[in-house]
Amino acid sequence: MPTPPRNTAAEILKELTDLQQGAPSIDWRRERPHPEAPELRAAIDRLAHVNGFTLAEWVEARARVHLLQVSALDALAALAQLPECNAALEDFAYTQILNIANAWDQIRTRLASTAPAAEVNAARSRAERILRNLVLRFPEEERAMLGLLQFMRKASGIPSTLAYLGRACSRSASPGVASFYFDLLIERLERTPNAEAVEGAEQIPIAVPAAAFPSLDRFRFERAVHLASLRWNAHLGEGFGDDALRAALAKASDVRPGTVLEEILGRVALLRPREATETLLALTRIPMLWKSAAPEMEAVRFRLLEHLWEVAEALPDNGGNLLSRVLHALLSYLPQTIRYWEEPQLRLRMTELMQRRGALIHPHARANYIAQAAFGSGQVDLATENFALATELLSTGYGHPSYLDYRAVGRIDAEFTEDEAPLASTPFRFEILHRTADPGARARRDQLPLIMTSANVGYVRSFLSFYARGLAAHAEEGRLHLHLVGERAEIEKELAELRAILPGFDVTLSSEPVTLDRAYYFASARFIQAARIMDLLEGPLILTDIDLAWRMAPEAFLQSLRPDYDVAVRGFDAVRRQVSAPDGGQIILRYAYVRPWVGIAADIVVFANTAAARRFAELLRRVTATHLQACGHIRNSHWGIDQNITTAVYTWTVRAAPETVFANVEDAGFPFHKLMPPKDPALRRPRGAHWISYPELERNEAPQAAPA
Repeated sequence: MPTPPRNTAAEILKELTDLQQGAPSIDWRRERPHPEAPELRAAIDRLAHVNGFTLAEWVEARARVHLLQVSALDALAALAQLPECNAALEDFAYTQILNIANAWDQIRTRLASTAPAAEVNAARSRAERILRNLVLRFPEEERAMLGLLQFMRKASGIPSTLAYLGRACSRSASPGVASFYFDLLIERLERTPNAEAVEGAEQIPIAVPAAAFPSLDRFRFERAVHLASLRWNAHLGEGFGDDALRAALAKASDVRPGTVLEEILGRVALLRPREATETLLALTRIPMLWKSAAPEMEAVRFRLLEHLWEVAEALPDNGGNLLSRVLHALLSYLPQTIRYWEEPQLRLRMTELMQRRGALIHPHARANYIAQAAFGSGQVDLATENFALATELLSTGYGHPSYLDYRAVGRIDAEFTEDEAPLASTPFRFEILHRTADPGARARRDQLPLIMTSANVGYVRSFLSFYARGLAAHAEEGRLHLHLVGERAEIEKELAELRAILPGFDVTLSSEPVTLDRAYYFASARFIQAARIMDLLEGPLILTDIDLAWRMAPEAFLQSLRPDYDVAVRGFDAVRRQVSAPDGGQIILRYAYVRPWVGIAADIVVFANTAAARRFAELLRRVTATHLQACGHIRNSHWGIDQNITTAVYTWTVRAAPETVFANVEDAGFPFHKLMPPKDPALRRPRGAHWISYPELERNEAPQAAPA
């Protein structure tokens, strides 16, 4: 037999490059190693000698293979060698280093799911050593410093990063590093507006180069808004009113509420029109601007948006995509003002603006913006028509390709038949994996909530152990049900580990063959099977994603919900307002987002064992089975599909079955680490709600219906 030709170094590098281009970004929590990575790594080591690889070629090849193996530390070590080996590879190296630094929280989560805490800490220390050595070798390279700073921010926290920055840059800082410093100060104020953060925002111990003064100006504007907001909102809770914070505010620069907006707009008026627009767009993104409860800040918000509205009317074209960005900002931020929801005419004007000015922007963006504005103003027909048009023009967008008009829920329910909905009729295998023999314990556990999650084989291998360990850390006993889409024989090892992690739990398994090989189906299968599971149990049912980490006992979480609920969902609001009721109490007015796929989350749904809850579960089953099939032909359409379904079923039920009592998981406190709120109750707010603190919510009503 003839000897097969030996691959050259160039051919191997081309193959590696093609593979890397095929996966330009890595999700460090979910990505699985490339199946060819071990062979490629062996080939590189062999060919490095046989074909005379240069050091740069060998290091680059190893770095690319480590990325394909989803091996963050090995990739980081190889990437840090590249700037010395080949200047032409610097951009690739620093881009990937920053990607790894940005994703360190995901990498840490991935490590923690399979490794002990000591190993996770060792990995963090090794990564930091690699990045610190890179900075020492290239002290003038801004990208090396930014990689280290971003890693420290993710791995060690903002205070540690600020302390290091103050020491390292006391005499000089590049413009990018100075801008990063200002971002950290703002983020620290945003996360923990305490005395130390306020005082730190008043001090700038690093040398600021002239080129960084635009960042310094933006920081000054944002700091002014923060300090004014903290003063205005002192009544919200002790977290804003403690003596240390009051003393820090007293020492801070005098920022009178009436001068905040004037200072901002006065500076903007001196800029050229395009620069002024860019500055206005940047200012709308100030986080505290949308969290303040004060009427004064509502005026600030609306004045800024009025200026953007004037720009939207005046721009002659979409040069540089500027008009698209202005319209997007209006659509994002106007619904976060009280006036937008309390003035129907304003919502209609927004829809009209999107229709008229949208003629100058990309047709897909125009249809998407018109649909969202129409949804907010209650024009459901116009919204549905334009979401469909946006999907025709771009089926890969987030959310709108799988939009479900809530009015279709009633039709789906009425026309549903098992024979025509194969996903709902999939054979269902059920078995008990572990159950205590103690009759008394069994009786007690039968009253505990059943926790149910679903996944395919790949997700079970990646997340089941992590999920179970989080549950075991907070509950000694309970009930867990896994619904597997795939073959049970492929996860025997994981099931044995599950039983070992949760010895005090009843553990059950249901499984079905892979009839729809799509990631969105593996996650949504629990919605199809929940109604069947409810027929087999007593007590409540908690449906969750599998890639979450419990931070409290399930029973304690349920006790935090309102006691008379039928169904608990995780609902988000664009804005809330507290008003006085005729009887002297307080009423919470809640206004939804104009994007229906972020109205109700799909990561957790809770069913009490009531007739209304069972009806909701059956409706969710029918709609999920039908809508998943309807969306199956749309390429890459499924980001947000489960949330579109839950939002539509919730909205329909509120209108068609008003006797169903809903609780909001966001009001009770999200039971997972994914979005854990701050410990201080006075600072805990649901995402997007700038009017209300948790203690006030707990004294008031359950979520109101989202606007049609």
